Amino acid sequence: DNAGTLSGTSGVALLATDPALGGFASITNRSGGTIGAILGPVGALNNAGTIDGGSNSAIDATTTYNPYVASYTDWTNSGTITSAAGTATLRNISAPLINSGTITNTGAGIAIQGAGPGNLTVTNETGGVITAAGGTAISADGGTSGLTLVNEGTINGDVTVATQTGGYSSTIDSSNGTINGNVTLGAGNDVLVAHYDGTSTPVTGINGTIDGGAGINSVQIATARDTVINTAVTLPTGFGALQLAPAAGTTLTLAGGFVAPGTITLVGAGQFEGGSVVNDAALTFSGQAFTSQYYNAPVSFTNAGSITTTGGMIGTPALNLDGVVNFTNTGSINVVGAGVNTSVNGTTTNSGTITATGTALTAFDNFVTNTGTIQSTGGIGLALSGNVGNPASNSGLIEGATTGVSTSIDLTNSGTILATNSDGIAVALDAYGSLINLAGGVVGDGGTAVTASIFNSTVATPAR
Repeated sequence: DNAGTLSGTSGVALLATDPALGGFASITNRSGGTIGAILGPVGALNNAGTIDGGSNSAIDATTTYNPYVASYTDWTNSGTITSAAGTATLRNISAPLINSGTITNTGAGIAIQGAGPGNLTVTNETGGVITAAGGTAISADGGTSGLTLVNEGTINGDVTVATQTGGYSSTIDSSNGTINGNVTLGAGNDVLVAHYDGTSTPVTGINGTIDGGAGINSVQIATARDTVINTAVTLPTGFGALQLAPAAGTTLTLAGGFVAPGTITLVGAGQFEGGSVVNDAALTFSGQAFTSQYYNAPVSFTNAGSITTTGGMIGTPALNLDGVVNFTNTGSINVVGAGVNTSVNGTTTNSGTITATGTALTAFDNFVTNTGTIQSTGGIGLALSGNVGNPASNSGLIEGATTGVSTSIDLTNSGTILATNSDGIAVALDAYGSLINLAGGVVGDGGTAVTASIFNSTVATPAR
C-alpha cells in the first residue's frame, strides 16, 4: 500500500527476484503515490496514482507461472500508468483490466499486451484513455488466444489479436466509445458489437479498418430501445453473420428494405429476460435462416412477414429457435429441409403457415398452439416431446407426408390432422403421448389414423 514514492536506481521499484516463487499478491497505489517499474507476478492491482516505468515496462508480470499469486484478480486503474519503452507498458498481463484513467506508451512499444494462452479482458470505462505512440494500443498476440474488449472511452492505436488456428474467440464492443486505429482479429469465432443508426453501415466506434480474420465471425446489433431496421446491413471484412440482441423490454423490428446478409442469430441481451425480435420483411436465405443463443436471457421472436429458404442441411432446422422463449408465427415460413425447432419451456403459437420438405415443426418442452397450417411435404408435420405438463392444441390443419403428428405429450385436437402418403400415419402416439379428439376434430384421411406405443399412450374422444 503506497501513498508516497517507490523508486529504484535501475528504474525498477518493485522486483520479484524469483518470479516462480515470489511476487506481489496485492499492490495499492493511492492518489498522489508514485511507483517506478514493477517486475514480477502481480495479483490484485488498484492504482489511483502514477506507475511510471520510464524506459522499462510499467508492469511486466512475466510469463513465469507462480501458483502463489492469483492471476485472475482484477487490475483497476483510475490514475496513470505510463512508460516510454520499446516493450509494452502493461506486459504479460492475464488479469482482467478495468481502466478509467490513462494508460500510455510514448515509446515504440504497445500499451497493453496479454500473456496468454487464454483470454485477455480489457474494460475501458467512460473517461478512460489508452494510447500507444508506436501504433498498437492493445495486443493479444503475445501467446494470448482471444480478447474481450468493452470500450466506452478512447483508445488511440490499433487493436490486434493472434492469428493462430484454434484460438479463443474475441468480442469487441466499442459501440459506445472510440478506437482511433485498426482492429484485426484472429482465427476464433469473433463477435463485433454495433449499433444501428438507420444506415447500412453499423456503428462500431472504430475509426479504422476492421478485419475479422478466420473463423465464423458475427456483427451483433445491440439495441437499448425499440428499433426498426429497414436497410441492408453491410458487414466488415471477415464477418459473414448477423446477430440481433434487443435489450429486455425492447423490440427490434426487421422491416421492408432489410436484406439478410446470411444466417441471423437471436441473442438475449438482458438479465433473465431478453427483448423481442419481429420480422415484418420478406426474407430469403440460401441456407439456415435463424438460430439462437440461450444463456440467462432468452429472446422472443415473431414472424409476421415471410421467411423462405432455397437450400438446407440434413438435420439442421431452417429456424433453430431453441434459445427463443416465445415464438409466434402469423406470416409464412416455407423452407427446404427441416423447418422450425423450438424449446426452452416456452410457447409456440402458429396462426400462419409453416411448410417444409422435412419435419415442419419440432417442439420440445413447449406449450404449442396451432390455429393455422403446419405442413410437411416429405416427412412429419409436427413432432412433440418433453414434459407431459406442456400440452399442445390444434384447431387448424397439421399435415405430413409420412406422419401428421408424432407426440409423447398431450395433444388436444379440434381441427384436422392428416398424413398424405397412402401408408402414412395421422397421429403417432409415443410413450406417454395422448390424443384428445374434440367435436369437429378430424384425424386421418387414408392410411392409418392413430398408432400407439405399448407404454402409457391414450386416445380419448369426449362425449359430443
